[in-house]
Amino acid sequence: MFEYIYLNERKNYGSIAISTKVVVQVVTKALREVEGVSLNEEINKRHQFWRLSKKVNANYRNGIVHIIVKIDLASGKDIQQVTAKIQEAVENNIYLSIGHIPFDIAVNVERIIDGTK
Repeated sequence: MFEYIYLNERKNYGSIAISTKVVVQVVTKALREVEGVSLNEEINKRHQFWRLSKKVNANYRNGIVHIIVKIDLASGKDIQQVTAKIQEAVENNIYLSIGHIPFDIAVNVERIIDGTK
């Protein structure tokens, strides 16, 4: 079943709704553009130092879209700096693609990886 976020309710013109699956697509696109992302299993610490550990998740509760991004991070990288860049990229892409919706972004570091794979 789809969850919808209603962006604008206008009695005369109907309503505009977006599925949380679309939010996931927008977030995933943003993540591909963040510095250091590995789009495959390889983590080489220098240029590709983080990857998604699981699919992005979004759900809509109490008027807020809750976005969960789970990542693996190379050892020696600044967790706060990397996760802040991820949150900033997601926030910017949501505003550009969808507009102003109430949301929060949780970036969970699932594993610290030493070396490759």
